[in-house]
Amino acid sequence: MSKLSLNESQIPSHHVIVTFGPGISSDVQGRALLKLERYLREELGVKAEVFKITMDDDLKRRRDMTAEQRESL
Repeated sequence: MSKLSLNESQIPSHHVIVTFGPGISSDVQGRALLKLERYLREELGVKAEVFKITMDDDLKRRRDMTAEQRESL
C-alpha cells in the first residue's frame, strides 16, 4: 500500500486506486488497504499495488512553503 499523488507516469500497470470518505478513520483505511493488497496478491495471484490518493494541502501558507521550510517544521 502506498500513498499516491496522481503522477500517472509513475503508476504501475497493475494498480488499484482507492479513495475513502471523511467518516472512515485513517486507522481503518490503512488496515483495509493492506487487506485488499494481500487479498489480490495471495488469494487471486495478481501482483497488484494498492494506492490511496492523497489530497493536496489546502492551507495556502503551508502550500506556498519551500521544501526546506516544510522540513524545518
